[in-house]
Amino acid sequence: MGTPKFSSLWPSATTAAASVNPGNEKKENTERNRLFQTMDQSPGLRQKCWEQFISQKPSFQELIYIMEFFPELREKAWAEFTKIYAVNSDGSRRPSQAKSKNPANGELLRVMEKDSSLRERVFEILLKNSISASDLRVIILSFPELRERAWERFLKAKFTSFDLRMIMEQIDSLREDSARLLLGNNPSPYELTRIIKLVPALAGQARKQLSERVIDSDERACLLNLKE
Repeated sequence: MGTPKFSSLWPSATTAAASVNPGNEKKENTERNRLFQTMDQSPGLRQKCWEQFISQKPSFQELIYIMEFFPELREKAWAEFTKIYAVNSDGSRRPSQAKSKNPANGELLRVMEKDSSLRERVFEILLKNSISASDLRVIILSFPELRERAWERFLKAKFTSFDLRMIMEQIDSLREDSARLLLGNNPSPYELTRIIKLVPALAGQARKQLSERVIDSDERACLLNLKE
């Protein structure tokens, strides 16, 4: 099975440059798709296609595609990314180009998901961007090698009860810490029942909070899965 067609994965990317001049959109799409198709079907021509492709000011989404599907071009695509987005190879920002465009965090998370060899470098960029608690939660849940650092940053972010519950439910090593934070973050009755079930050391505190909520006894029994 061949590499997925680029335009089917990133339909907006091939039209990004052409959107400034709609009359060129069809030509731009055809040319870019031809290059990606050749790169897929003819490994021996990938370097030549890359040189042609790079002269056309690729979008970040296109570079993601190359990093994902053509490992031999991965480092070159990363180097091009650092030029476009004015970062050093280690992910640190270039002060002289502070006005350069920042990639979307969602795009960076996709690179982390698809390419473990670039994960650490992309993480450094995220840390220097305005990274949200939900983005940090994704990193904590998905990348064990970055979990400790992401958790440290997460503690300084504006996290939600949902963020905490997801971490509590899925990460054993952070279960009690996240549950303790959840108890102090106005947890819902359901979240309290999850603490009771998953964190015995904090079950008493969770039961106390649940007993103080304005819910009837039948609802409380249902939540606790207990018979009263």
